[in-house]
Amino acid sequence: MLETRFNSTRSFDALKEQEINLLRLNEEDQAIIDDGDAAELDKEAAEERVAVRNEELGRFQTQIAEREDAMPLRKKIKEIFKKHGVTVTAILIAAGVTIGAVVSAVTKALKATEKPMAGSLKEIGAKPGSLLPGLIGCSGFRF
Repeated sequence: MLETRFNSTRSFDALKEQEINLLRLNEEDQAIIDDGDAAELDKEAAEERVAVRNEELGRFQTQIAEREDAMPLRKKIKEIFKKHGVTVTAILIAAGVTIGAVVSAVTKALKATEKPMAGSLKEIGAKPGSLLPGLIGCSGFRF
């Protein structure tokens, strides 16, 4: 009960750090267990330490899961980014590159249609322009 109360006051980061530390120690002891040249007493001691740590790991992982469930979405996303080493700078750079690529593609598309569109607009503008003198009644007007 005292351990549970103590762990409930520990920060989420401290719990995660302790979990990582216990996993690392278990890996070291597992290497002793798997070593064919290790003494039998060393292997048994390592197995006992692993068993004790696994129980402790179970408690830590339960507390970590409870804290993750109670965490607001913003903090969950922040933890995911931290876990995978994603930084705000990396996100901004990725967004900038994406926006740059979209703008470049739109610019190229507009440049490709510039000349055909200009010709079409010129043709459309020429028809009303040729009707203008007749509309204002100066078909034979010369300077």
